Amino acid sequence: MIAQGNPSNTNGYMNNTSKSAFIHILTSCLAGLLLAACAVPAPVQEMSNARQSLQAAKEVKAELLAPGRYARARQLLDDAAKNLENGDYHQAKGYALEAKIEANQARQTAINMQKK
Repeated sequence: MIAQGNPSNTNGYMNNTSKSAFIHILTSCLAGLLLAACAVPAPVQEMSNARQSLQAAKEVKAELLAPGRYARARQLLDDAAKNLENGDYHQAKGYALEAKIEANQARQTAINMQKK
């Protein structure tokens, strides 16, 4: 006989209702852990770094001296911002990192052209 309030029978095994509830709770916990492990934080630092690199490029007149690279950096930063707004942090981070690289290259190109 099963004692009331006891989720197991006399053999020590869970009844079907208890087993189902246990599996549901276990599955929910595992799913939560998986989501937490896969969560990508907002790329706040990467966005800031890209903006600073673009500003540094602008200060050496990269808009005029390296217009293609500067425009590409600007577009990548805009794409990063759009993805950030949409919650696609992984994509936003990638665009921000590319924007920083492109802005730094535009800056260096502008500096080199000013030395000539």
